[in-house]
Amino acid sequence: MVDVSSSMRDTNKLKVMQFALHHLIENLRTIDKITFITYADTVKIIREGLTGNQKEELNEVVNRLKAKGMTKGNKAILFSLEVAIKNYISNGNNQIILATDGKFRFYPDDQKNIV
Repeated sequence: MVDVSSSMRDTNKLKVMQFALHHLIENLRTIDKITFITYADTVKIIREGLTGNQKEELNEVVNRLKAKGMTKGNKAILFSLEVAIKNYISNGNNQIILATDGKFRFYPDDQKNIV
């Protein structure tokens, strides 16, 4: 889950995040499955169910990221949780990785929904 809101343009945050994501992609295993979700004004699945051996496609997705719009972080986290549950792998290493500058609000009801 990647924050592409306008705050990510500040002081090259997007460029730094892209560098980190490329490093993460480098270390993926062939058995790893990735769903790439971005959020700003809207929450979007950019690519779903890619495997760790599709590094070129994953890197292209990262290279095309552009920062603009408001931050819908709370909505993105809830959406990503739904996607993770839908794609849950029994006895697998199921994770949601959040790449953000942390500039979004959580409200008390959001925390209840996440728990």
